[in-house]
Amino acid sequence: MGKKWVKTRRNSQGALVVQIIPENRLAYEVMEELVGFLESDYGAKVTEKADGPFCRRWFLTIDGHKILVDLDEDFGFDITAESPEGEAVLTKIGEDLKLQLE
Repeated sequence: MGKKWVKTRRNSQGALVVQIIPENRLAYEVMEELVGFLESDYGAKVTEKADGPFCRRWFLTIDGHKILVDLDEDFGFDITAESPEGEAVLTKIGEDLKLQLE
């Protein structure tokens, strides 16, 4: 899969975002692997999927919190907490991904 960089930031609406920037262009194929990790390690449930030719947007719930996984092949993955209550879960996910991917 190549090296990936993980960073945490706030988007323009103030929501916490974990961003994964892949070194290569295989990001579209990695979406299932990333969501599989969230399902197995965090009990995530996929509630909705929207897939296009160069981007994907999947809606998940983890411990009752809404989490959005966005993929834009030009920019990588954004995992966003849809509520302030989901930020603790997302912070832990970001820490785990940073350890595993960098």
